[in-house]
Amino acid sequence: MLSLNNTPKKRWPSRLIQFVILIGLVSCGGLYYQRTPSAETNAASAAFTPAVVERRAIRQEITCSGPIVSNLDVEIKCKATGEVIELPFDISAPVKKGDLLLKIDPVDEERSVEQAQVKLAAAEAKYARAQQSLVISEQELKNGLINAEATLSAAQSSSKDLRAKAERQVALQEKKFASPEAVNSAQTAAIQADSALQKARAGLDGQKTNENRLELLRQDIKLAQTDVDYCKVDLKNAEQRLSETLVYAPIDGVVSDRLVEVGQIIASPKMNVGGGTALLTVSDTSRLFVLASVDESDIGHIQPGQSATISVDAYPDSKFTGRVVRVAAKGEKTSTIVTFEVKIEILDEGKSRLLPEMTADVEILAAANDDTLAVPSEAIQRRGAIKVVLVAGADSANPDAIEVQTGIDDGAYTEIVSGVQEKAAILIPQDTSKEKASESKGGFGGPPPGGPPPM
Repeated sequence: MLSLNNTPKKRWPSRLIQFVILIGLVSCGGLYYQRTPSAETNAASAAFTPAVVERRAIRQEITCSGPIVSNLDVEIKCKATGEVIELPFDISAPVKKGDLLLKIDPVDEERSVEQAQVKLAAAEAKYARAQQSLVISEQELKNGLINAEATLSAAQSSSKDLRAKAERQVALQEKKFASPEAVNSAQTAAIQADSALQKARAGLDGQKTNENRLELLRQDIKLAQTDVDYCKVDLKNAEQRLSETLVYAPIDGVVSDRLVEVGQIIASPKMNVGGGTALLTVSDTSRLFVLASVDESDIGHIQPGQSATISVDAYPDSKFTGRVVRVAAKGEKTSTIVTFEVKIEILDEGKSRLLPEMTADVEILAAANDDTLAVPSEAIQRRGAIKVVLVAGADSANPDAIEVQTGIDDGAYTEIVSGVQEKAAILIPQDTSKEKASESKGGFGGPPPGGPPPM
């Protein structure tokens, strides 16, 4: 069969095709090698940002927050137990020291005072009676001694006289001048006189024995005095308990909390193991403080006397001045976070607008320098124990490092104490992502490492 198209087909020579392909590959390879150094140079220059050492003001401020507290909070309790019958002040009411805050029904304590007064009166009456008995007994003893001594003296005289008469009668009888009856009568009278003398002496001794009884009366008086003293103490205690039914403000301040109402029965803390019923809280707001929590990484920069700026959500457009007055010596650990309590006194004239328990944001001025050399904080690099900044060197990809001494920083800028001069040019390393790093190394999405593939 004959073909309808007899025109012969043109064919490219195989050597010509190979030559064209080779020329294309060489051109691509040359283009690749021409572009590769330029890309590396651009990448090196893009890895750093130029900066200049300049003079500026730096304020190192530490930010923290905490509640506002009053100078002093006094929890008021009542030593007496009973029903509240007066409660003149409500929450937020100002009070002065000595104002009556609360009154308890005093009927029970008044009755106790009356009983103590009666007991004291009875004890004083017993004491007075004992004293009077001693006086009477002393007078009786005195009179008895006088009578006994007189009786003894008379008995001694009578005994002596009658004994002498009996002896004379005996002498007269020997001379036959006295009868035996007269002698017997004289001797009997002498014996009776001797007996009377013995009785008189016994009477005097008895009066002396009464002196010991007086000592017992004196001891009774001491016991009566002790009873009087005891009753006086009992009366003072009863009066004290009566006075405790009235509770007065211990300080000037405001009532910041009120936990009871009129008619409520309260328990005394002296008779209750739970500490008794809390009644009121009086707060001294003449001075206000912020108890701020500062992270342990910042606490080393804070010390008493530093100034602070305070703000609260209630007054977003206002700033209040303050001063650090105390730094806690011991931190508080919550989970793995350690914070230290810093007490800041609010000194601003407008502090009366602030209320306890408001949350305050505080900026503590740890250090400040109004004219100092500074660089951006990210320009500071650490090389072991030293700090350096980078400057351009012979190799653009590897800048030179200069050691510097730094001072304070405000987060954005760091003070340079020594190492570089003003207006010196420095380089700031730029952070790159893993993806960019992989691209610069010829990873996925970039040119393959090394030269062009072999032919």
